[in-house]
Amino acid sequence: VEGFVAGIGKRINNQIDQLAADRAELRWDENGLRYRIILRKENDEWRVDDIYIRPTPRDGDSDRDGESSLPDEF
Repeated sequence: VEGFVAGIGKRINNQIDQLAADRAELRWDENGLRYRIILRKENDEWRVDDIYIRPTPRDGDSDRDGESSLPDEF
């Protein structure tokens, strides 16, 4: 948890990708992991909707929907 909070602190000024009027994402890779924070706008306030922490995808793999291509037993 401390590493996750430190990672957010280092990226406080990074660009947040707004995917829709009420949905945005902050994403970064660090130490072999991909962190994704999904934000949802409710009553004019942005709130954390979900957090994904997955291994960084290999070349050609995608985890945009929060799923990794790694086997379930990983």
